[in-house]
Amino acid sequence: MNNNVESFLKKISFNEEDKKEILLRIELKGLYFYELIFEFLKTFKNKIDFSDINSVFIYEKRIRYILFKYICMIEEEYRAKIINSSINKNECEKVINFTFAELIKELKVKNIINQNEMKKIKIVKKIRNKVFHHNFIILSKKKDSISINKEVINYLNTIKSLLINKEIHDQFIKDILDTYKKGKSPKYKNNIKLKIAKELKINYQNNQFMWAEKIIPKLNHPTRK
Repeated sequence: MNNNVESFLKKISFNEEDKKEILLRIELKGLYFYELIFEFLKTFKNKIDFSDINSVFIYEKRIRYILFKYICMIEEEYRAKIINSSINKNECEKVINFTFAELIKELKVKNIINQNEMKKIKIVKKIRNKVFHHNFIILSKKKDSISINKEVINYLNTIKSLLINKEIHDQFIKDILDTYKKGKSPKYKNNIKLKIAKELKINYQNNQFMWAEKIIPKLNHPTRK
């Protein structure tokens, strides 16, 4: 165990019998992410348990999983739009192997969607890159500070607006709102009700996603001595 990990463990509370599992998680996920969550939580709590940090980590992972699922649906839908507009089999087979960037380019060339929809698709591309590269979705680092990522709400509302099937649209809303709850079925590998700070909870009102708390705090970037 290196000095950075040892120093981090001194700042949090945990059951000694869980130490081996905690060290394994840090090894697999990266200490920095746990430090980032710790810095966020200490603005609301004096005593922080590893389970508090882990809840945020799971919450983040669940949201990323949901975004991945519905982004894939959107990509599939727009790929189908191009295929259905194609005139021959060879062109269809080419479209099947398009990257997302090529898909956007083809949508523009064929003028299949309007300018407003194209703008939304480009936002989806940005979200897609974050999700696929395992970037943090909820918390973000900008220069020397950490803040709750205000763009998240825009991400969610953009994806929602592109889900034209009502059943899928409504399920997306439910999936996001259920991320910190314990499900009735083993929907998630770690199927537990999460201890999430109210500042991180997402609400849905007037047909729009929004943060449960209006004030989004700006936080200090975690530093090591």
